[in-house]
Amino acid sequence: MRSKLRRLWRRPPRRKAGPMHPGIGMGPGVKRYDWGDPYHVALALPWRSFLLLTMGYYLLVNLFFAGLYMLQPGSVSNVRPGYVSDAFFFSVQTFATVGYGTMSPQTIYGHVISAIEIFAGLMSIAVIAGVVFVRFSRPRSRLAFARNLVIGPADGGTALSARIVNRRLNPLFNVEARMVLITRHRAERAPTVWRIRDLTLLRERSLVEMMSWTLVHMIDPSSPLSGLDVADLAQAQAQVMVSVTATEGTTLAPLHAIHLFHVADILFDHAFVELISEDSAGHPRFDLERADQVVRLEPTAAPDRPDE
Repeated sequence: MRSKLRRLWRRPPRRKAGPMHPGIGMGPGVKRYDWGDPYHVALALPWRSFLLLTMGYYLLVNLFFAGLYMLQPGSVSNVRPGYVSDAFFFSVQTFATVGYGTMSPQTIYGHVISAIEIFAGLMSIAVIAGVVFVRFSRPRSRLAFARNLVIGPADGGTALSARIVNRRLNPLFNVEARMVLITRHRAERAPTVWRIRDLTLLRERSLVEMMSWTLVHMIDPSSPLSGLDVADLAQAQAQVMVSVTATEGTTLAPLHAIHLFHVADILFDHAFVELISEDSAGHPRFDLERADQVVRLEPTAAPDRPDE
């Protein structure tokens, strides 16, 4: 029973889609964090880095003002000369506008420095509190993609399928999905280009989705995947990008999810396992542990290649 509860509440690992291609690095001029835009950095940093950065700012500011207080001995009462700890903790009290009454400014210099620090503390608390609120209030998508794309028979033809599951028990409204094929093309006397072509889905919009949605692209003669096999996709360094947008049912906030599948993630002659199973009493249940499970099918004849 305990293991079942652990699996129920366990958060699935976050999958990193990676760059456009595993062999492509980032050149000069491309930065993960733009420190010229501190608001964006504060939202983009992981929680651990954000808290460490905030704590570092807090300590440095208080050490800076503690040094200013020590420049004039006697500017603050009950601060022993040469004791950095006394000046530091007085700075902490002033920065937070607490003031226990034991230590207080005694000179014009001390009053000016403490007034500046109070203003800096009020502004810092307001900014940090606002950023923390924004970080907490941002909607978190619990949309997850199956580990693989599958290609197999469907409706008398061949189809490429992607599975999306909602790991939060609430509806999603106005769900829209898109799928594109990204390939690399080389020519002898021409620069290498990346081509992005739409993979038309049988159903790109859904009024409401609860738990799962399987996106299907039919591989017919008009499809960019027509006549291509694993070797062709690998030679073109092909990738399939899937994006989903929706409105969250509880907060009515927009949700976005995107995933990039490489050639190794595309399985030919496979199909997804059904997500609905039966419990011991024979009642149907939705089993998200099957989201990544696939089953191998009998190989089908290779489709005719399009005329060059």
